[in-house]
Amino acid sequence: MKLLYTNANDSQAKQVADVESMISQGAQALIIAPLNATGLQPALAQARAKNIPVVTIDRRLAAASVDSVTVNNHQAAREAAQHLIAQGCRRVGFVAGPVQTTTGASRLAGYRAALRAAGRPLDPSLTAYADFRTEGGYTAARQLLRSRRPPDGLLISNNLMTVGGLQAIAEAGLAIPGDIAVVGFDDANWATAFRPPLTVVAQPTYEIGQMAAELLLRRIAGEKFSPRRVVLRAELVERASSRRTPEPG
Repeated sequence: MKLLYTNANDSQAKQVADVESMISQGAQALIIAPLNATGLQPALAQARAKNIPVVTIDRRLAAASVDSVTVNNHQAAREAAQHLIAQGCRRVGFVAGPVQTTTGASRLAGYRAALRAAGRPLDPSLTAYADFRTEGGYTAARQLLRSRRPPDGLLISNNLMTVGGLQAIAEAGLAIPGDIAVVGFDDANWATAFRPPLTVVAQPTYEIGQMAAELLLRRIAGEKFSPRRVVLRAELVERASSRRTPEPG
């Protein structure tokens, strides 16, 4: 069995072309981190016509009847924002990913839910939108930091944008966490090398891949069952980049 891998770099056209190419090469199954459902519908129709099972990871296709493996993005973002509020941040900003993806939309909704629960106003000036890429995170964070009333806490909704956000904070000459407390998404291997070590929402990446593969192998073996929506738990890992209150004890 061969394993084919491709990265669309958040290009809808490239993702569609890559999926269609894999189907034409006789792929037995597909794991896709989709950008949105609309562009992929023709390719998914081809997969269905050839009985090729599909599992989406990280993001769901709301209109497609395929298996999916994701994390509890809404709850994870809510807990991360609540953590910043509990650390004394008065203005919690958010660097959001593309809201046309289920991941981007769910994390934004979780951030807003935390503000509402804390009795905070939903200030549009505290949210900047980007593209899950490093440069986008840099631009969005710089926009927030240059606003009339900049945030003193910042949640950034994926690891690449976190890199860009940290660059913007460094250029602004701000101290972490004293001037601005920071929480990122994804526990990259550099998160503990950063000074101070970075608080993150850690996703169970191994388990996501394992569960996706298990679902596909069951489909390939001929099992018939309704589309499964598996939601795994992401955990907040608290480190010094967000910690403004002393640890208990």
